[in-house]
Amino acid sequence: MLQIQMRILRVFGLSKAEMNSIIENAQAEGSPSLRLQERDGEYLVCVQASAPTQAMADEYCEKWVQKLRTRFGDACYGFEDTTLAQAALDALLKKLDELLSDRVHTIRVLLPYDKLGLAAPTGVEVAEARGRLTWSSDGNYQAGLTLMAAIGQGNTAVTPLQLAAYAATLANYGQRPALHYADRAVSAATGETLWQYTPTFTAVQGGEAVFGPIRDGMKRMAQTTRVLREAPVVCAAKTGSPQLADTLPGGSHYVNSVLIGYAPADDPQIAVAVVLEYGGGGANAAPILRAVLDAVFWI
Repeated sequence: MLQIQMRILRVFGLSKAEMNSIIENAQAEGSPSLRLQERDGEYLVCVQASAPTQAMADEYCEKWVQKLRTRFGDACYGFEDTTLAQAALDALLKKLDELLSDRVHTIRVLLPYDKLGLAAPTGVEVAEARGRLTWSSDGNYQAGLTLMAAIGQGNTAVTPLQLAAYAATLANYGQRPALHYADRAVSAATGETLWQYTPTFTAVQGGEAVFGPIRDGMKRMAQTTRVLREAPVVCAAKTGSPQLADTLPGGSHYVNSVLIGYAPADDPQIAVAVVLEYGGGGANAAPILRAVLDAVFWI
């Protein structure tokens, strides 16, 4: 009794004449049974092989499946139950992942996030959370995380102090300052300076070519928000609204309101990070930055 193995190749993009030519040539070379079915411009090619044993039938069928796949080229988009829509989506996601992986890699080369102050020690005098960035080596990594990492989400977790260091680094064209809770201690009795920190910086490569456009974009962004546009000095800022894992009843997610900035935009003296847990859109943090600007620069 002969054993049978059957496979289906799915093809899209070839003409009926091209399909018939490939099938006829394969049959002339001694292929197993081939049946061609057309459906809305898509073709299903059924390969049915028979042999004395199941292993021989499997091998015979697979041999011709691979031959036909080569001859159909990129027009062969899948097998068996694969749908054209699913194949198209998978191809787009693969291409997107490749593009974003290259883009994120390039960004990390030009702007290594940890060197900018994210998920890195800030220099403060007490124990602090380190945080983390999103990497392709993460246990839960998948294509979507590449996109999430590009906008600062995914597995990324950073502290407000790190965000402030990040803002200061952008303001300083890549010079990241070590942060301290005070720059000096003065004796209340004598006014004598007991100790004073000397400012220290870690250089991040890039200079004007990399940081200039970022600074310009942050300055322009601040001008789109009335509360910042009417501040006593021109500032630079960027909002963010990272989603939390918690899901609301309607299916949406809680978000934190995040904003970084520095001022004055063209001669920075202060850098600020605002984080409002469950605060909604990043613009909700703008009034807090405005209050800081009023307190520091209002004449």
